[in-house]
Amino acid sequence: MQLCEQPEHLPPQQPLPFFMLRTASTSHTARTAIITSSISKNHPNKRIHAEGRQPCHAALRDHDEHRFHSAAKLAPERRQSRHAGRVQQAEHKEAHGRGQSEQSSQRSRAEVCADVHQNAERAYDGFLCHEACKKCRCDAPVAKAEGPAGLYLIWGPEDYLADRFFEEIKKLCITSEADDFSYRRLDERDFSLLSLKEAIDSVPFLSERSLVEVRGVDINKLRESDEISAVLSDIPDYCTVVFMAPIGFEPDKRLKIYKAIQKYGKEICATAQGGDILIKWIIRRFAAEGKGIELNAVQRLINVSGELMNGLIPEINKIASYTKGDRVTEADVDAVAHHIPEAVVFDMTEALAKGENNAAMRLLGELLADKNNEPTMILAIVGGQMRKMYAARVAIDNGLDKEYVMKALSLRYDFMANRLLAASRRFSTAQIIRAVELCAETDYAMKSSRTEPTELLKECVMRIAAGEEHA
Repeated sequence: MQLCEQPEHLPPQQPLPFFMLRTASTSHTARTAIITSSISKNHPNKRIHAEGRQPCHAALRDHDEHRFHSAAKLAPERRQSRHAGRVQQAEHKEAHGRGQSEQSSQRSRAEVCADVHQNAERAYDGFLCHEACKKCRCDAPVAKAEGPAGLYLIWGPEDYLADRFFEEIKKLCITSEADDFSYRRLDERDFSLLSLKEAIDSVPFLSERSLVEVRGVDINKLRESDEISAVLSDIPDYCTVVFMAPIGFEPDKRLKIYKAIQKYGKEICATAQGGDILIKWIIRRFAAEGKGIELNAVQRLINVSGELMNGLIPEINKIASYTKGDRVTEADVDAVAHHIPEAVVFDMTEALAKGENNAAMRLLGELLADKNNEPTMILAIVGGQMRKMYAARVAIDNGLDKEYVMKALSLRYDFMANRLLAASRRFSTAQIIRAVELCAETDYAMKSSRTEPTELLKECVMRIAAGEEHA
């Protein structure tokens, strides 16, 4: 515990007010010193002298009881004040929106997106949020100037960004010293309506706000959805509640609890990042490990290990440790990085397009050797890849450019579109159509016959390699 210097305008014997105390820990001594300055001025049982003597435990207990009963008496007034404040804030936003509508409409969509992404790259280290730019439906940075909201729903496939965003909210709400007192975490096993109410009603200590984290709870499956929605509609001003959705979650927008979050809070969708943002992030991660990396090696890493940052981090660490020199090459990536099934299937279809059937069957054998890869799952990936190649082949036949293919297939990178177009040119339209049909027929056979799925998958790939054009 350290005290600021005594200001000149205060009498020498008067204890320092609460806001001029700086705490170095959350020990009993720190709590005692803080309550000392508070009790000595406000508590009816003044057992503490101006010189700063230690209060007895009874005084501490009386102070806590006094604080609890005072908060209980003021609860209705605070609730009414919060409601009035929200109404006033909504009216102000509506009036401000009318005044800014004409000015905002003059800016083109491209200008808005350019400003958004420029600010994101400069200030947020590639950390983007889907919610902040609804007009152009692009990813935009989360503004910190407004302070934390009272309610958040964070979901999406990019859990690395979701965790980063939660850490930013936590820093804005509480300090490390107040972590034990003003931070509550509820997991799926201990979450309930009662536990949520108790966590929200807990008064913050050693900080101005309290934070409640609800992690791994699927709000689409809550039994007490209506009751929880009512609680979320009346969160105190000093509290922030963050729902960290489980992996694979997508909100059901028809539910009342989702509508409550939309009305009283903010929804954050942590989507996979693409383009220059992810490439620059990978380069910075390698630079932190003391390694440079070639651009083609970055592209290869994205291609073989995917676009999710949480999956890329361990691969970056492995590659940096494996590389002997100061610069990472494409060969280093191929030697060490984990190849996701989608990347192996992409390489396999490229080999089929080039007529390298032995290489294609070898890659298929690698997929089947992994016990985590079921034949039905591999077939689904092959079918998806063939449908992409069919779309690219149609674009080629109709003279459409690469930009159309990227937009139609939601491809984030030029090099992926180039590889897809190059492979599609080696097949005729009839061959690709037949390949799509073969995948559908094999899928039906896997689910309706007693033939071994592995054998059906091998037969399907061999018939694609043979270049069948008709059934």
